[in-house]
Order: sequence, then structure tokens, then C-alpha cells
Amino acid sequence: MDALAGYGSDDGGGGGGGGEDDAREDDGGGDDRADAAKKRPRDASDDDDDDAEADDAAATTRFGRVRAFEHVEGNFATHVRAPIAFPSDASTTDALRASLRAMRAKMPSLRAIGDDAPAAPATRPRADADADADADADVLPASLHVSLSRVFPVRAEARKPLVAALRARLAAANVDAFFVAATDFDVFTNDDETTTFLALRLEEASTSAAPTRERRGGFAGLIAAVDAALRAKGHPTFYADPKPHASVMWAPGNVSRALRKIVSETKGSPGLGFRGWAVPIERVACAVSGSPEVAVWARLSSAVTLPPPPSSP
Repeated sequence: MDALAGYGSDDGGGGGGGGEDDAREDDGGGDDRADAAKKRPRDASDDDDDDAEADDAAATTRFGRVRAFEHVEGNFATHVRAPIAFPSDASTTDALRASLRAMRAKMPSLRAIGDDAPAAPATRPRADADADADADADVLPASLHVSLSRVFPVRAEARKPLVAALRARLAAANVDAFFVAATDFDVFTNDDETTTFLALRLEEASTSAAPTRERRGGFAGLIAAVDAALRAKGHPTFYADPKPHASVMWAPGNVSRALRKIVSETKGSPGLGFRGWAVPIERVACAVSGSPEVAVWARLSSAVTLPPPPSSP
């Protein structure tokens, strides 16, 4: 069932959330610059929606995030993505928050996605919870999403035709809602290695509604439809081998090797680690800098059965 009407018009929807930059996955070997394997792209404003309009003409955001492409007057950074929910279970969210706080204690330059405020100096003590009154609030982003496109520039007059093309292609794709499971942490850098991301690895969870010849399932179906709409408008398509994930924190520079080590240490610490959860993908939005995001596809997840939660390692 098409539930697009339930998500509002071009004027509705909400901005927000963080995501990924033009990114590469760290493979765990070599130095920080050689350790990054190609992933998926985005502009600095994609993770900083609140600051996108103010920073649209700047080469970097206020505190060091580098733009993915040169600013041209009248161009707007645009990104297609699927929002995902935080765990409904408070204990799982608390465990995620505790792990992120432990990682930031070891790497104070880590910031929540969407937070472009100055990072804490390395000399600032972080271990004592009382030393940072907002520690709980700022290690998690305001929202989560998984990218379905690169970040690319769009002219103001081309925004509505692009939204129409995305809606048409996604409707024709006959993709049902599906579930994804957050299964582990991942580390990425952007293409020019100016930013490192800590992300949640997302894997499609099996459901009771298997794809058929008429209905393509999961990320492959959504990405193929988005690619078709973007290709027809002359925009770049997504990577051939995308690695679905939701970024939660970022740090300036290529610190992938150090961050991967911190992730490993944190997962091995008593009381910390990763507790997975499953959520539906039932909405796709087109986000344009300086404007509320617009729904371009939606399905009701009640048509499929929620799989059992992933078992903890």
C-alpha cells in the first residue's frame, strides 16, 4: 500500500539527522590514508542540516567539515536517504550511548552527526560524567538515516522536477517496506579523507514477504530506482557496491586506524559493546539544503512481519 500521502507535501516533512560523507570503509590494515576502502558520498552539509543554509557558500563548515563540491550560486546540496529509527528499547539505546561516550572519552574530537560545534581539546578530562553535563545528549545524533544517493548539487528550479522523477521511479519499482538490523559498528572516511565517521552497520533482515519478479526487495530496489531518476536528470548515481550504514559520530581528518582500535577496545570492555536492533525501512526522503526534506516514497511496514531481534554477540 502506498502511504506517501501520510507523509505530507513538498512543504512538509522534517529536516535533520546525520549521515555519511563521500566515504570509504576502513579495512583495518596499513596507515590511516591507505586503510580506507571506497564507500559512499555526501557533502558536509548532509550531516549538518541545521547549518546547511548558513554554510552553503563556505568551503568548509564552521569547524572544519570540508565541502564535497565547489559552491555555485543557486545550487543546493541534495541527498536522497531513508530515515531509520533508534531502538524502541531504552536499554539498547542506553547501551549504544554508553559505548559512544566511552569512545569519545578516548577520542575527544568525535562529535555526534549534526554537531559542528568545536570539539573538546584533547587535554580536557572526559572520564568523569560530571565534567560534561551534556555528555548524554550530544553523543547521539538527533536522527538516523541510510544514504541512497551521493550528495549532488541541484538548481532551485530543478528541485520540483527532481522530486517528481524520484516519486515516479520509486512508485514504479514496486519495492515493499523491509526491515534492517543494526549489527555492529563500522568506520569510514570521506573520499578526500578530511573526515572520519563512526557508523552503525545495517544488514537487511529476512521477512515473511520475499521479493518476487514483480517486486524488487530492499536496498537494491530503492537504489536502482533512485539511480534511474538521477541518471535521467544528469546527476551522479550511487556506488556500484554500497555498504548500507547510518553514521552516528564524526571526527576531522583521517583517524580511521585509531578509531577502529578504539571500537575494538570498547566492544571488549565489560558492560560495553554493541546490542543490535531491527527497524523498518518504510520511507525515502529527498533532502535539499536550506529546505525541509520531502517524502518521495513510503510503504506501510505492517505488510511484512518483523523478524526476531538479532542476537547479541
